[in-house]
Amino acid sequence: MAHLDVVDALKEDWSLDPFRFTERDGCFYGRGTGDNKGAPALGDLAGSPARWLWW
Repeated sequence: MAHLDVVDALKEDWSLDPFRFTERDGCFYGRGTGDNKGAPALGDLAGSPARWLWW
């Protein structure tokens, strides 16, 4: 499962700066630290070479 959308990150909605990677008590904070865009990227990479086999 993955997503491709992007939502606003207002600093006032965060207790830490969302645009700065922060490690605290063994957890990571900041935009993209727990993102899941790898699946669509790998799907694109895996499908690209195969596409040329049939065209």
